[in-house]
Amino acid sequence: MYLRIARQELLNAGASRERIAAVSTLLDESQVLAVNEMASIGTEFSLGQLPDYVRDLVRGHDPIRALWILAGVPVMPSRQRARGVAEEGVKKHVFAYGFGRRHLSRDGRQQGETPGAIGRSESDREAAVLGAMRDHAAHGRMYAVLGAIEPGQNQLVLQHEYTLAEIYAAVRPRPFIPQGHHLLWAKAIHAGLVGEYDVAIHILAPQMENALREVLRRQGEIVYGTRDGVQSLISIENVLDHPKSQHIFGEDFLFALDTS
Repeated sequence: MYLRIARQELLNAGASRERIAAVSTLLDESQVLAVNEMASIGTEFSLGQLPDYVRDLVRGHDPIRALWILAGVPVMPSRQRARGVAEEGVKKHVFAYGFGRRHLSRDGRQQGETPGAIGRSESDREAAVLGAMRDHAAHGRMYAVLGAIEPGQNQLVLQHEYTLAEIYAAVRPRPFIPQGHHLLWAKAIHAGLVGEYDVAIHILAPQMENALREVLRRQGEIVYGTRDGVQSLISIENVLDHPKSQHIFGEDFLFALDTS
């Protein structure tokens, strides 16, 4: 923390580039060391009957029909439920949410900060509640992956060997997918079905962002900003916060995307 402050003070004072670079190097090294020295804290949780329920849900159906059934399993928490759990957690677990928290990347960079709920303003308390909502959503994603997505995916490939061609044929009529992007969606879904989740997410994440923006464009909304004669697409944050997105997709869908 002190190195971060020192670097900012050097920048404010107009220090030499060499001095700032030296402190920045020390900061980078200390951040990486700090993350590597952190202890992992794990908690156990039970999946209950969800894996068996999902496997039974998709078993015996037409391959593409079974795929859409799995995609529609409602396992992520709603925004309303997440808020209820978060507000109760902030009240009950003082040491967990009462003090501010810094959010670090894998290499130790600070990516954000959540204020604490003790003795702060109403806006800080609301930020603490939103942080707790994100925590609950993160647990929900883990529950969804381990309890529904992986068991369902295993059952699907046990029943049928999916091909890229049949998935492409299945997604081609979907109006949500912009024209010319169906093959990319098909490749991502096929990668997920064969267990290549890293490939799937690297394709799907930008495709989802593009599709959401395209929906707004079809509704007559301007999806770019102009600065110095250059047109830049609006960010995914602005897409998710757009009033028309709220109306079209609903708060639960947008909450699931915003907390992913």
